[in-house]
Amino acid sequence: MKSLLTGALIKIAISIALYFLAFLPMSYLPDVLRNNDFSTFFYLPTGVKVLCVLLFDIWGAIGLAIGVLVRQSIQHPEYGSTLPLMIALENAIVFWASVKLALKVMNVSPDIENITYLKIVGLALFCSVIHGFSYTFVLFEFNVISSGNYLRESLVTVMSGFFGTMAIVLLLSFSLKHSSWLQRHTRAVEND
Repeated sequence: MKSLLTGALIKIAISIALYFLAFLPMSYLPDVLRNNDFSTFFYLPTGVKVLCVLLFDIWGAIGLAIGVLVRQSIQHPEYGSTLPLMIALENAIVFWASVKLALKVMNVSPDIENITYLKIVGLALFCSVIHGFSYTFVLFEFNVISSGNYLRESLVTVMSGFFGTMAIVLLLSFSLKHSSWLQRHTRAVEND
């Protein structure tokens, strides 16, 4: 029982760390890629969210919820704790449910061994669409955006999430292909 709890806490901690690490390059985005305080036209953390749920299942979603809650609370203290909490819950529920649903529809096994690049593109698009509209709905409900901007903001969030997820996939593919250390450890995990 203790090892299960330790494993869950490690997965949650890794998810939080990866989520915050995805923000490092985001601070260097040129202004032309920034839409407003709540969205950009390219968003790497969305790729990390999909990856964490793929790898860590519900524990990844919980880690993401904690990371989103902390970041939103720091970045937007003017909204108190309610908006950050709702955004964190939206992220956790939407990414966990959309990843699970997409994998089921695409007949990807729970261990994701039979996932292909085409299925990853489909997964990224599906998660980005669901998250884009639900995230924007939360912002709309808290009067952060107006109803006239709902569709535009949703599409910006969909596009930024999709591009961010594809960038993470390309980065991981490149890293796995060119890193002998990662190749060795991947083979070791596969042989266990």
